[in-house]
Amino acid sequence: MNEDHVAATPDTIVVLDGVSTPEGFPLGCRHGTPWYARELSTAILRHAAPQVPLPEAVAAAIAEVAKAHGPGCDLTHPDQPAAALAVVRRAARAVEYLVLADCVVVLDTGDEVAAITDDRLARLPIPEREAARGPGRDRAAAEALIAAKRPLRNRPGGYWVAELDPSAAHHAVTGAAEGVRRLAVLTDGASCLVDAYARTTWPALLDLAESQGAQAVIAEVRRAELTDPAGTRWPRHKPHDDATLAYAHLP
Repeated sequence: MNEDHVAATPDTIVVLDGVSTPEGFPLGCRHGTPWYARELSTAILRHAAPQVPLPEAVAAAIAEVAKAHGPGCDLTHPDQPAAALAVVRRAARAVEYLVLADCVVVLDTGDEVAAITDDRLARLPIPEREAARGPGRDRAAAEALIAAKRPLRNRPGGYWVAELDPSAAHHAVTGAAEGVRRLAVLTDGASCLVDAYARTTWPALLDLAESQGAQAVIAEVRRAELTDPAGTRWPRHKPHDDATLAYAHLP
């Protein structure tokens, strides 16, 4: 089941990466993570009018989806559907961006190619992380990692992710860049081709997406992973993650 979602208008791209949990893992929401990713992405587009700052738009969308939980959803439960996300929006003179958790925005201005992400979770010292990756990973290790991250989620000094708390949007990585010629927005299941597997560079990834389409980039990710099915060379939580890439060329 794909827990990524992408939504777009002519001026705005939203990419979400739903936080994975082991099959059957109890969540407070009866709808599930794919529902959350789909609902939040479309809500962000509704709120991202040109005059609305991106953090405010994302905060309003998180609040809207939180209210959409209905009967059968226990919002006091410590684990809820959640997502990493990235938003880019073309403004009059620049491209604005917002990144929350480990999605990636890649911007090419002609002078440089910059990759923007939010690596706060990756920088936290969490011993349970290694046991949940690579050979020998199992459900118990995955659940131990979830438990270790729980008290750090959406807390100062921890990391921030879209879930129930709209204030998370105001802790996102934000900025704007002028002169952007082309861009890509990726979940970590696609960005790993560069930042984890080192199989290519950001400029080359943009070239491939431009010439052959986003699916060609995903195919390269899968080819790399097939050479390391057990996760020995590139330790990871599962053999293949959901992978999403949105590419845009700006005239």
